[in-house]
Amino acid sequence: MGERTKELIALGASVSAHCQPCLAYHLGKARELGAGEENIQAAIEAGHMVENGTSAAMAKYVDLVLNQAQCCPSGDSKCFVVEMRWGDQEYVRSRLLKGNVS
Repeated sequence: MGERTKELIALGASVSAHCQPCLAYHLGKARELGAGEENIQAAIEAGHMVENGTSAAMAKYVDLVLNQAQCCPSGDSKCFVVEMRWGDQEYVRSRLLKGNVS
């Protein structure tokens, strides 16, 4: 993979990570390596798509945790188990116990 491609990927990642200094650095570096404005715009749009996807996924997860939490089999009121399915992905289980994720 070429350096210009790496910088375009880093540019999109900077957008999705909300890292302003990273965005400025990788934009300058991509231009320095000869990336065209069309490719730069495509990388930024890809970063926004990732950002929007993670935001939507987190919103669904928060809703699930708030509305479908269950008590642990031990009866400990400080933990819960969450099971979910998104599209074709496998079930995900999260167990939160006394503030620690395990």
